[in-house]
Amino acid sequence: MHKTTRLPWIATSLCLGLLLAGCGPQQQKNAAQNTDSTPIAATNTAGSTGDTPATAGTPAETAAAAQQMPGSDRDEHGCIGSAGYQWSQVQKKCIRIFEAGTRLVSATDPNATLAAYLVFGKDSLQSELFLPGSRESYLLNRRKTSDGHRWSAASDGTLTVGQADGKWNAERSGKAIYRQQ
Repeated sequence: MHKTTRLPWIATSLCLGLLLAGCGPQQQKNAAQNTDSTPIAATNTAGSTGDTPATAGTPAETAAAAQQMPGSDRDEHGCIGSAGYQWSQVQKKCIRIFEAGTRLVSATDPNATLAAYLVFGKDSLQSELFLPGSRESYLLNRRKTSDGHRWSAASDGTLTVGQADGKWNAERSGKAIYRQQ
């Protein structure tokens, strides 16, 4: 062979060798993953175990897998609950109440670990109270009182929020239930 014909052959061989060498670690990694996993036995309709691995092929299994994926738990407003987001009626967007709201602790139980959160609209005409254990927030409207302003629920007025000594307090039927620390 002449020197001019050897050069393309050497270059081709070198490139091919590099490509094959790059595939080796991936094949070893895949083989290691396959040997680490335990085979799953399938159950047929009679209840006996077969030798073939189970596959998630039914629509119910596929839907269940999609529901368990992180971030797939969007509510009707598009808020991702698993990331801590929920819809705010007064801010008209998904918020994390622990970032956007004012934290209120239990006024009746000093050992309580769950907190309520108070969020205001941009114009402060409305506020929203998120109580622990409640699926819905409470929309409160601002009302002028003799000592300033209070926000109360439009439905019955028994749930109110106001300030005393520069701290926010939530009351139900005149009794303090949550207060700002």
